[in-house]
Amino acid sequence: MEQNQIPSEASSDTIIINNTLPTSYASFTSRAVSSGSDSFPLKRGSKGSRVSMLQQALAKTSPSISIDGQFGPQTASALKSAGYPETVNEATFNKIIGGSGSLTVVFNPSALAVSLYSGAQSQNIEQVLSVLKQLKSVGDYSSVNEYYKKQSFIAKTIVTDLLEYAFKSNEAAKVQIRNEFLRMGLKVSSTGTWSLQGIRLYKDLITIRETVVTDAQNNRIPVRRNTILGDELEVANGMTWFKSIDNNILKVPTQDVKYT
Repeated sequence: MEQNQIPSEASSDTIIINNTLPTSYASFTSRAVSSGSDSFPLKRGSKGSRVSMLQQALAKTSPSISIDGQFGPQTASALKSAGYPETVNEATFNKIIGGSGSLTVVFNPSALAVSLYSGAQSQNIEQVLSVLKQLKSVGDYSSVNEYYKKQSFIAKTIVTDLLEYAFKSNEAAKVQIRNEFLRMGLKVSSTGTWSLQGIRLYKDLITIRETVVTDAQNNRIPVRRNTILGDELEVANGMTWFKSIDNNILKVPTQDVKYT
């Protein structure tokens, strides 16, 4: 990977990689379950991790539900649609999420992506962090990220959208978001470039002039200026290979692209 392709302003985003869980996250899990607003029975006005788990399970039958950890009209409606009462005791809770003596999180990448994107658009850091805390690994990030890139007309990764767009001017929020990325296993270089299994995540490729993209079958595809192409994979011999939103591998002249 050619580091000289990275804009100079990336250096302002430098952070130190630390394998220790952030204090804020380490203390979160113990506080969340013990919070009075998260105790049974769950009802309108309840907030916390149990509500998020309930919403994840309900997302199987109500995909549009926001997974934000707040029990409101949307959660009540999803319960009603699934045939459950609005007030949820522990037995009903375990039945809904599929638990039998222990809590089991139903992981729904599509619903999580929708909720995360909604939080980003409204700059609701509490909602964003609630979703990010449910991503336990790089694999979880990858699954949600594929749906996240389909939420808007211009495809952006979770990393790019949260740090470069939604919370660009909110340093306190960016610190919390970076901590969550580190906790789930993403890596960041000294220049602020985030990566996942060798693939750059922090910047998307965008064309700076009209150009031609070539696919694996050597088909030449004209592309207009200011088109976001996808995630860079490799730069060599004057060409940049990238993965498009539909997971195809293509290449474009390096001189015709920059990083957003």
